Amino acid sequence: MGEEDSGASAAASVDFGPPEEAINSKNFKGRVFTDEELDEYVEREFGVAKAEAERRFEELKEWAAANRKDVGPLDDRYLVMFLRGSKYNMEKTKRKLVLFYHYRREYPCYYKDFSYDDPKIKRVLDKGAFLPLPAYDALGRRILFERVTTRMPVGLIDDHCKLIPWVFFQLMYYDKQAQILGVTVVSVTSGATWGHLYGYIGHVKAALTCLRNAFPGRLSMMHFLKPPMVVKPIITLTAALTGDKVGKMVYHDDYKELLKAPNMVPESFPKEFGGTEFTEDEALQVWKAQCTPYMTNKYKT
Repeated sequence: MGEEDSGASAAASVDFGPPEEAINSKNFKGRVFTDEELDEYVEREFGVAKAEAERRFEELKEWAAANRKDVGPLDDRYLVMFLRGSKYNMEKTKRKLVLFYHYRREYPCYYKDFSYDDPKIKRVLDKGAFLPLPAYDALGRRILFERVTTRMPVGLIDDHCKLIPWVFFQLMYYDKQAQILGVTVVSVTSGATWGHLYGYIGHVKAALTCLRNAFPGRLSMMHFLKPPMVVKPIITLTAALTGDKVGKMVYHDDYKELLKAPNMVPESFPKEFGGTEFTEDEALQVWKAQCTPYMTNKYKT
């Protein structure tokens, strides 16, 4: 955080502690990149060598310190998350930092007013409807398993939509590989009703606008498992509002077909759905270990 609240930040670290071990990517399944491989990827794909990446980070810190009123409270992890998620493009990084702070103030129901201790939020979290898996796909992208229609009662949709931006922030904050390579989403929408459509559609525009303009990361690929007709308007709106923030969209009939996709590997998916290395409950426990008061305080400030 900034100098004016560094004492409070230090105290929070002692009281709660960052969930470092719970999200140690070296313990994840799938294609785990070493730091050296990530540096090579950045130089090859973004045209930014390691020394230049470090120089840009130092420049960004100076700029952020001089523009605190426009970017809000921050720390080094927060800044580097935006820099990596913007492919080390300085102008994009600065613009996203300013806009993200703007969205946090404009939509306090998603950010400032968020409470991890809210029983409804905990209930949504326990359902695992929007679950980052402790795994990467074959291309090294973090996998997000989304089952909002099969796991989420219509009455909890508003609370679930409050949780979604927090999930993305939590996922990205410590995961260097996800910041650089992006996220692969597996979306299961079987059983969706008109109640789900009407419940989510009101939140979609704000959420996707923030994703496109301000969020430090990319949805590199989205896999949809046989989406029903009622979900198609949301998929269409997602494609229209996110532009190049969302990569290829692929459709599958079932999990067996999904796991045959070129970027998917069985070791990166829960055993209940054809995977081989971990159960759904194990994945949920790893994720919940990351959801600490320490991280919630980071998110709200």
